[in-house]
Amino acid sequence: MRKPKASKQRTPYRDFSNLNLPSLLTTINISFHNLFLDPYLLSETLLHCFNTHAPLRYKTMKSEGKQIRLSNSTNVLLKANLKAYKLNMRKPSLRTSAAKLYVLKRRIKTCIKADTKYHLNSLIHEHDDINDFYVNISKKTSTSTSLPDKPPNLPSFPGKFTLLHFTQKDLFNAWSQMKNTNSKSSDPIGICPLMIKLALQSESFCCYLISMFNLFIDKGKIPEILKTSRVVPVPKIDDPKSPNDTRPIGIQPVLTKLLEKCILHQLSSYIESSKILSDSQFDFQKAFDKVNRRILLHKMKWYGINCPILESLLKNRKQFVSCNYNNQNCKSNTKETELGVVQGSSISALFFSLMINDLPLSLKNTITYMFADDSNILIAGKPSEINEVRAN
Repeated sequence: MRKPKASKQRTPYRDFSNLNLPSLLTTINISFHNLFLDPYLLSETLLHCFNTHAPLRYKTMKSEGKQIRLSNSTNVLLKANLKAYKLNMRKPSLRTSAAKLYVLKRRIKTCIKADTKYHLNSLIHEHDDINDFYVNISKKTSTSTSLPDKPPNLPSFPGKFTLLHFTQKDLFNAWSQMKNTNSKSSDPIGICPLMIKLALQSESFCCYLISMFNLFIDKGKIPEILKTSRVVPVPKIDDPKSPNDTRPIGIQPVLTKLLEKCILHQLSSYIESSKILSDSQFDFQKAFDKVNRRILLHKMKWYGINCPILESLLKNRKQFVSCNYNNQNCKSNTKETELGVVQGSSISALFFSLMINDLPLSLKNTITYMFADDSNILIAGKPSEINEVRAN
């Protein structure tokens, strides 16, 4: 049987190794001087600057159809397995070599399963179907939910949150808290964190970015380009056969993450100084994808948080699915989501904490402990009176 011809895939990458930083910063300073404040222009201008000094290049990679790329740890185990096999063949009487060979085979099998779990089955390669599945989950539960009444025992908060204009110090403090700032992976608008990191050394770019963020505050609106995320489906099982067997991993624009970090600093300071969060909450690093945004915005008003830019940050969120199939990058149509706080956002955990903050006040004769997205309710009473305790 003739061996199938290997397919070729052209993979784009940007080479930063030979970048002339002073020349790049000069180009950025000139390009962003007196440039109209618009995120579309920002992305196009920044990409043009980097295309001039660090242009996109392509490398051709061969692929044998269903050939699987093994990790370095798996390759190390394969070499050790070969060595143990040869030793067992030379000296079969050694029990240690036979036992070692058995253990290695088990470990190799486990590692290969881990390496192959990120390969999508051909039955679910339709990216539009996967995106429809993710989006329709939120539509099933978000349309007919009524707004809750304010708990009568909720303390009053006379203060009111006002988002102030950002300064250069705020911008750099927010950037210092960003993760993976040396990453070369592109976001949904084609910008990578390393590009922002280099561009922030330009005075013109910093002033432009601060002015644009402050314009969003004045208008109380964030453009759609910064509210569209790329979703990569990751299989939850070894052999996924439907979109339900995948887990969505959201990738947000770098500029949106930076803006959210700037907002988070002021919002968290207000919440801490006003002592809004319940003492029953212990960890805020997780958030649900089932949060009803209408209810969240309604509850935020209870705590004096009625900021137009926060409402814009939550509303009209969009996403598209991007995945590789047959060595081609497939991209679905962009659709709007109606439920959940944004995955991968630094401010989403705080939103979720505000969403569940009134839970202890809604339960009588109980002690509530809320740890991230897991809540424990303690009820004390006599076993003979269990029904009465539950009713109260």
